[in-house]
Amino acid sequence: MKTVTDLLRTELENDLIAREAMQRGYLNLRAYARHVRPQVEAARGEKVDVATMAVSLSRIEKETQESLVPPFKIHDLTLQAPLWDITFAKSEISSTELEALSALLQKDTQEFTALTQSFREITVIAPSRYSEDIVSVVTAEPKFIQTDLFAATV
Repeated sequence: MKTVTDLLRTELENDLIAREAMQRGYLNLRAYARHVRPQVEAARGEKVDVATMAVSLSRIEKETQESLVPPFKIHDLTLQAPLWDITFAKSEISSTELEALSALLQKDTQEFTALTQSFREITVIAPSRYSEDIVSVVTAEPKFIQTDLFAATV
């Protein structure tokens, strides 16, 4: 015969909303015990006390909370600062400027750089010391500039 805890685990596996509420700590355990009591009693073939079910649910809740935080180790942590983010309209940058910009950013392989193209914009994230070089390579007026950013790589 299955234990009350096993039956409650099965009920929770089949009830996504209750499981999510339990994982977030929102589930009213006594109310849920009353809700699933008929199914648990039918499976066990005997009466089951709501308080007993609530205690079992609290144990399941502790197990669930502990399993949500996966164990991990940080093997390497790298911080890059200060970074500079500049965005241009894609239509205003020539292919020659884009090639020169890419070549400029590939000079130093130890630095964090990112060159992203979307349908309408080109965004460059690079160390702040490249800011004057980027502006001199691209003749277009920037749409957006953000300074004092950092990148964390784990």
